[in-house]
Amino acid sequence: KRDGLPIFQPQREKEILDRVEQEGGAFGSGARTLMATLIDISSSYQQMLLYGDDGKLRKKLMTARSEWKGSKIACQGAVGAYSHLAARQFFGEDAEPLFFARFQDVVDAVRETKAAGHRVIAVGTTSVRTLESLYYMGVKVMGRPDLQEHELHVSQWEPYELQGGEPPVDEAIGALLDWLRRNGLSTLHSSTQIIIAPGYRYKIVKRLVTNFHQPQSTLLLLVSAFVHGDWHKIYDYALAHDFRFLSYGDSSLLIP
Repeated sequence: KRDGLPIFQPQREKEILDRVEQEGGAFGSGARTLMATLIDISSSYQQMLLYGDDGKLRKKLMTARSEWKGSKIACQGAVGAYSHLAARQFFGEDAEPLFFARFQDVVDAVRETKAAGHRVIAVGTTSVRTLESLYYMGVKVMGRPDLQEHELHVSQWEPYELQGGEPPVDEAIGALLDWLRRNGLSTLHSSTQIIIAPGYRYKIVKRLVTNFHQPQSTLLLLVSAFVHGDWHKIYDYALAHDFRFLSYGDSSLLIP
């Protein structure tokens, strides 16, 4: 509004949804539904902030909540972007946010998704770094089964040193689960400094929902690695169509 741009641009959003469905292949319809829901809720929230609450946002939230009931939401944790609060507000108090410490639940959600023939969609770059780090923790345990919990930490460039002959994802995750059982642990408390940059090969995440990031940032490197260097095309399109950048701007569904 400040720049004289309309909040709702139907033609632009239709083009985005058409492209999402077209490039999503067998999963195009589901991807379109997810993206359309995110756009609809975001647009309603923006209008509420600018013009006041007329009840429309609450109706949209209630409708979406019923349609997505039973979903599992993997959250980045109790800090940062407060994703657990957003999940409960959107899906209701009976939602099941899955925090990183509840490792078994996160892995089960990933495994169920893969077993059903679906792809893992990460919402936010923190979720991406968390999921990808779990793979390398599993690789560490495969090489050294007697590791202590603090030794599972993934350093910045460790994945690049390990690339070449990496084990399959299921084996690495399975090894990490076995390590938890052997040590009598039901939760995993660890950390990561992983930097995802061009040259990185994604192991778990196959789709990514994220906003448009600042130039020369590590988050833009992560996006570039995900779309195999084609980030210029995406950002040129966003600039040409007046997309809003940074934390409270427009979002994107990236399908490499």
